[in-house]
Amino acid sequence: MVTRTYYYYEPDRRKILKHNDRVNRVIDDLLNPRGYEKFHVDKDHFIERHKPYLIRMGEDEGRTIVEDDAHENELWDMQLGGFHVHSLLPEIEPEVLQKPNSSIRRRWKELTGSKWIDQKLTATESSRTNIIMNLLKQTFKQRCYFVSRGEPCIDIVDANDKYSYDGYQGWKGLVAYTTKKMYNPDMMLEVFDEKNSTLTIKR
Repeated sequence: MVTRTYYYYEPDRRKILKHNDRVNRVIDDLLNPRGYEKFHVDKDHFIERHKPYLIRMGEDEGRTIVEDDAHENELWDMQLGGFHVHSLLPEIEPEVLQKPNSSIRRRWKELTGSKWIDQKLTATESSRTNIIMNLLKQTFKQRCYFVSRGEPCIDIVDANDKYSYDGYQGWKGLVAYTTKKMYNPDMMLEVFDEKNSTLTIKR
């Protein structure tokens, strides 16, 4: 699961959809630039809104609504929370790293100084997953303007990291977490980015 947090306030869902499209293209260009079916990467995006804020009129900085320090003689307004995105990706074919394309070699050189990936590092699923995580983080920082190069805006969780949520383990826990806000039809349509995802919502 790739979690993308914005380093700035972003409340416009339409922009999020454009960013998700960009993320899809960047992932494909990194892992499957020639569009081989064998190396196709499914992508499913879930858009989650942060908690709303109370802001003092005329101020840009807000504070969370759990803070009850608003004074009667001050004017306050409610501001919707901005968005962040959770994206689910499948396990990547081992051959993608065992016979890396030029995009992978370029990013790997940026990370390590060498464009060649030691085959010992691709011998196990956990080591391959770690390489993919680092490649994705580096690629997003370099090619997605909405991802900060300095601040930690990208967090990647592996389904095999004993991830647990709401009683579900592993990949089931990741699915449960990304869909936790989809509790009615309206929220399903807001949270799930059907336009840029492999899955579709049956109507």
